[in-house]
Amino acid sequence: MQSVAETMMEEFLDDIATDIPEFSFLRTLEPHFLPGLPPTRIVEAAELLQADLIVVGSRGRTGLPHRLVGSTSERVVELASIPVIVVKSEQYGKLDKKDLKRREKTLKKERRKLKDLLGLSRKHKDDRDE
Repeated sequence: MQSVAETMMEEFLDDIATDIPEFSFLRTLEPHFLPGLPPTRIVEAAELLQADLIVVGSRGRTGLPHRLVGSTSERVVELASIPVIVVKSEQYGKLDKKDLKRREKTLKKERRKLKDLLGLSRKHKDDRDE
């Protein structure tokens, strides 16, 4: 599996460097494949390489998929002793109608809770007026 992953990564980096000439520097990268849990290995590798910064991607999962799978990027942020930048995937925001409605409903509910906590909801406003 590791040799297949290494080949796929080499092809991926080469394709990007070919398609986007400004990214030709990608041909000079030296990928490392480390067995283990990704968050732990990312932080360990950063420490061993004495990195100043970790940049990690995020798919932007929410709800049940997020709870079931968890978030590698969140875990890296928790474990790292150096700054971490989380970059959202371009696919984030490109939801189908069903997922978009579900997300809007969740956001609406969260906004309502926040307004209640801050005392900005109508219910609290009416109570203060009395």
